[in-house]
Amino acid sequence: MRRLLLFLVPLLAWPATAQAAGNGGLVLSPAYQEVSLETGVSAKRVVLTLTNQAQSTANLNVSAVDFGNLDNHGGLAFAGQPGITLDNSHLLVNWLAFDRTTVQINPGKSQQLTVSINNRDDLTAGGHYAAVFLTASGNYGSATLSFTPALATLLYVNKVGASQVGLELQSMATNSGWRTVPSQLTLNFHNTGGIHLKPRGTVELTDPLGHLSSRGIINESSAIILPAAVRHYSVTLLSRRRPIWPGRYTLSVHYRYDGRDDTTTVTRSIWYLGSVGLAGLGLVGVVFIIIIVRLKRNRYRRTL
Repeated sequence: MRRLLLFLVPLLAWPATAQAAGNGGLVLSPAYQEVSLETGVSAKRVVLTLTNQAQSTANLNVSAVDFGNLDNHGGLAFAGQPGITLDNSHLLVNWLAFDRTTVQINPGKSQQLTVSINNRDDLTAGGHYAAVFLTASGNYGSATLSFTPALATLLYVNKVGASQVGLELQSMATNSGWRTVPSQLTLNFHNTGGIHLKPRGTVELTDPLGHLSSRGIINESSAIILPAAVRHYSVTLLSRRRPIWPGRYTLSVHYRYDGRDDTTTVTRSIWYLGSVGLAGLGLVGVVFIIIIVRLKRNRYRRTL
């Protein structure tokens, strides 16, 4: 099972597909599902669809594993991995139930699997996370590497209640220098609350005269940040006006998260010289040299 989880970590950013016995493939959808558990609702059901595009019958086992944050690039850590300890307040597996624990699906067919999320009193308010695995029977691979083919759907559950919600911009980094304005920006967001969030917003760069020079969109891929996690978000700034004037440019980050209307703004100054600034510095340097040379000549003449 540990080999299975380690194998799946880098794959979960891709659609939930896997090969079935090396002949065609299986498709499980959706790849992830967000669920909100409101007060008074005893349970919520999530319906997963499995399609067999292979030419042979597939036999799968159904299971679930809790997951949490692994790194600041959005990687996931699964319960049972060596060295992984998850926050107990965000576990989910103990509140899940399946309409079946095994699936047999014929070629060219689709089946639905129902996952129930029980809203018991012992499920605390806030975010809870688990992956539903459909695991094929048997190991595949070579003598040095074997794995169990599997499909996964990630469940992001929010039990509505008094859980704290908060998002902070921890830091930012650009690819700019004194000769160039930034075209790429990395924002490091910190989720300070108890539920998962999707950061939103814009980044704007204005020149010394206040004109918009470039603009970018935060989190166009709708990537999720888990509670207490710090995650990198890359933003591409698209040029709106060619930067000409040297001086202090202002980088403004306007951010919020889904479910919040008002934005928080963080600004940073960037000094830019560009071709005009370099030409100006060069001209000043030439003038300075001419003045120095003339002063020395005048002194020399006075001594004669």
